[in-house]
Amino acid sequence: MHRFKPMAAAMALLSAQSAWAQLSLYGDLRIGLASIDFESRGGRMLLVDTASAYIGLRGVEALDEGRQLFFDLQQYVCLDGGQKVATDCAAPRDGFANRAGWLGLRGQWGELRLGRGHTPYEELTDRYDPSTGLGTGVAVRNETVLPRYARLEPAHAVPLVAAFGAAVAAQYGQPAAEQAMAGVNAALQATASGVRTATMLPALARMLEAPIQFDNAVRYDWGQLEQGWHGAAMLGLDENQTEGQAQTRRFSGNLGYHNGLQRPGQLRIDLAYDYTRHCHIAANSLRGQIAAGLQATEQQLEAGLLASGMPAPLAGGIRRALFTPTVYYPYVAAARSRTDNLMLATSYVLPFGRINLMAGHYRYLPEGEATARRRSWSASWEAGTSQWGAFIGYRDTGSLKVAGVNQHDGDHKLAIGYERYLSRRTKLISEAFALRLEDRIKPSRGYVLGVSHRF
Repeated sequence: MHRFKPMAAAMALLSAQSAWAQLSLYGDLRIGLASIDFESRGGRMLLVDTASAYIGLRGVEALDEGRQLFFDLQQYVCLDGGQKVATDCAAPRDGFANRAGWLGLRGQWGELRLGRGHTPYEELTDRYDPSTGLGTGVAVRNETVLPRYARLEPAHAVPLVAAFGAAVAAQYGQPAAEQAMAGVNAALQATASGVRTATMLPALARMLEAPIQFDNAVRYDWGQLEQGWHGAAMLGLDENQTEGQAQTRRFSGNLGYHNGLQRPGQLRIDLAYDYTRHCHIAANSLRGQIAAGLQATEQQLEAGLLASGMPAPLAGGIRRALFTPTVYYPYVAAARSRTDNLMLATSYVLPFGRINLMAGHYRYLPEGEATARRRSWSASWEAGTSQWGAFIGYRDTGSLKVAGVNQHDGDHKLAIGYERYLSRRTKLISEAFALRLEDRIKPSRGYVLGVSHRF
């Protein structure tokens, strides 16, 4: 009960004398059963999982000349104890209002606020994603729930091993060369297999995505989402600090248009941009341990090759061919770097439903190192009546390419869902999906059944 004490204090405001003319409690509680195949993380598991459940408190005070002073506080609520799929409420956030906390001024010129909360980039993802959220999503944002491995490719060392074999054959004969090459190849395969298992990381794709929210922010919004042009700009100042980064500056913005129709013919289009500048990043505890393990394995490999009598230049060449910068890339960050995320989304309503299309481009630019890029896209269709709703969607997050080298960490996901409305606020939600990492043949399948209640 300790985690709910701040919310209890906030709810007490509802019964107190206040200058706020409008004060309301609201929220979205979503929880369900999820049967998901985590493959190497333990096989199929049956989970009770929360997705973005929160409770909010907001108020408005009327000022002169049509202006308003407002606040909006949102608190994540973990309805289950150990999130495995949607880990938003389990993420460490300081204090009360850990989902959003804003105080601002509203007028005919727009809305200006200070605090913390979701970025315009993330809000665009939510706006065009019809999925339940309990089985991740079908937007272009990476939300991989399967493991990712550090990739060591023995094939990269084939030319060097062949050269080694030729040198042995010239001095000791072909049978000795074949025996020596077999021993080297076996050692390389064993090393690659061991490192692949030891460096397994869940949801690595999330590590390079822009965080969905940031603190110490100034935000400006103008226009209406459902009529004409609208936009938002959010700037995070240099106070932001997390484990692994001493300082960062964030910007997130959105520009969009809605033709105002609430029937077939409705058109929406939005462009969002998210920029992050990192300074003095050190590897966090988990990533640092993996990087240290890779370095130790690299040294052991070269020492073993030298001990077997291999010439030092050849042993060093094999080591460098296997332990390329791309192997270390996910676990070691540059002292200074920046990331750019660009997303374009549009939807059109037809007589038989709405079609949503999204395209994204991600770029990571570490100072003095190779640039990483990722392109992704998604498409979905949704339809419904006053009693039910349904969707089908597909996404391809693309693979991260570092200096042109494919990291094979993208995923392909096909999802289908159905909702049954029990009231205006409550609905039963279901979803089935198949998700395959780029370097896997067999997809991971998942099934979700849950309930959502908004108030």
